[in-house]
Amino acid sequence: MCGSKEKLCVHHKIPFAIIVQQIILENDHLNIVDDEQQLYEIIINDDRFLDKNNLMTVCEKCHYECFHSDNILNEENQQRSP
Repeated sequence: MCGSKEKLCVHHKIPFAIIVQQIILENDHLNIVDDEQQLYEIIINDDRFLDKNNLMTVCEKCHYECFHSDNILNEENQQRSP
């Protein structure tokens, strides 16, 4: 976004929390507490977690200012979430 090559991080366009929520709903046969490790394995191996079309590299400052503060981009991101 700003062209910085320092303090880079990865941003999920569809928020990670939404992906996790979808996975939990799809695996409703698992008990979140009792099957926590199994659910964790499902989540980290799910293609949506590392889908290159859902990831973008941004510097720390842009990541916070554009996606994790109360601004228009953050609101747009929330509206796109299922």
